[in-house]
Amino acid sequence: MLRPPTVPTGSPASAMTPAAPAAVPSLERSFGLAHPKTVVPPCFLNDPAILAEWRSDYTRFAQRLYDHLWLGPMSAALDPAFLEANNITLLLGVAASGTLDGLRPELPAGVEFYPVPVSGPHDYVKFFPHTRQKIDENAARRRGATLVFCESGNDRSAAFAISYVMERSGLDVIQAIQFVQSKRFSVALDDTTVFQLRAYEPLYRARKTVSSCNPSFSISAPTTVFRKKCLRRTLDDIYDRTDQHETRPSIAPFEDRESTPAFDSVDGMQLCV
Repeated sequence: MLRPPTVPTGSPASAMTPAAPAAVPSLERSFGLAHPKTVVPPCFLNDPAILAEWRSDYTRFAQRLYDHLWLGPMSAALDPAFLEANNITLLLGVAASGTLDGLRPELPAGVEFYPVPVSGPHDYVKFFPHTRQKIDENAARRRGATLVFCESGNDRSAAFAISYVMERSGLDVIQAIQFVQSKRFSVALDDTTVFQLRAYEPLYRARKTVSSCNPSFSISAPTTVFRKKCLRRTLDDIYDRTDQHETRPSIAPFEDRESTPAFDSVDGMQLCV
């Protein structure tokens, strides 16, 4: 019986045989619930001109989204010449409260500063409706423009600008992101922020439906401290009620009751008493 020839170690045939992949330990660790990823096509698919027109130094300046709305970094909010030249009368700053305090003393005359203190993307949704009202009121009453800004102008403030674009133009999340990126190409949102915007889309559409049926419907300003109304009785409510105990004198049990004669028969039957 013929045996197949053995291939010696180190021959070209053995070198062509792929080696088994080494086991690599997994580095994935879950530190919480991950939000589903939303794939946003690049804005230059709809507007290729942005690739030719955008330059890296444009990130230091603000870009116009509408005639009454600008989006940019904090450096644009600190430029009085820029604010005056573009009739910006409202600065809407989105950041932690401590990082916006230094802006107040340098505001030029006629410019209002409205801070939006957020600790993370989970705070965005409750501020979206009120910031939209502030932008519309500034454009209607003061005939001025609004600058929405954060430290970089690419993440927190961009999320609020996208929420405004969604409501004003009736766009979905992806269309609004593409529109804002076509104006400010450096906008970059993480998955958590996009998830919050997606959660806000059905809310603003439902509010529009309610507003069309009830014109008097209004939105109250958000508050950072919420107090729950106690609907259950407390221990003080239970143990402080002494109205039933003070009307009866403190005597031995049953001594204040009238004596009742014992029955010695029921329907002719003799009972032991």
